[in-house]
Amino acid sequence: MYHAHAEWIARVDTKASILLALQGVGLGVVLTLSGKDGVFASLPHWWDVLAFVAGVLLLLVAIALAVLVIAPRVTAGRPSRRALHDYIYFGHTRWWKPEDLSEALRDSAVPVLSRQLIILGRIAWKKHLYAMFSTWLFLAAAVVLVGLAAVRVLGE
Repeated sequence: MYHAHAEWIARVDTKASILLALQGVGLGVVLTLSGKDGVFASLPHWWDVLAFVAGVLLLLVAIALAVLVIAPRVTAGRPSRRALHDYIYFGHTRWWKPEDLSEALRDSAVPVLSRQLIILGRIAWKKHLYAMFSTWLFLAAAVVLVGLAAVRVLGE
């Protein structure tokens, strides 16, 4: 069960990394087309400007959500009291003494494992939601911006 949670998290991180790369390319294309003589260089109507701003905002929010998926979840400070009793997460094990960890593993691994599985489930769920919203917002941004570019090119 723990392995399945970890695998789901790894997969969504991979998907978000690919998505972030595609979104970066999309942002680069938008910036290039916004330069001198680009399709978005001078937008003649307020609705063109509105569509452009909406598309860019959708893209930026999509990028932010993809970053939230892959951003490491570590803290630099002292651990919480609960963390001092956990030993599955690598960030918590760094505070343990080897003999204390050996004793804790012998005494009761099930409560700690159960708590960690619930935490991993919450992390995986959030990451998948962020990835899903990032994907849909990226697609919406692409539709708006490609549509605007097509109207500008075909309208000239």
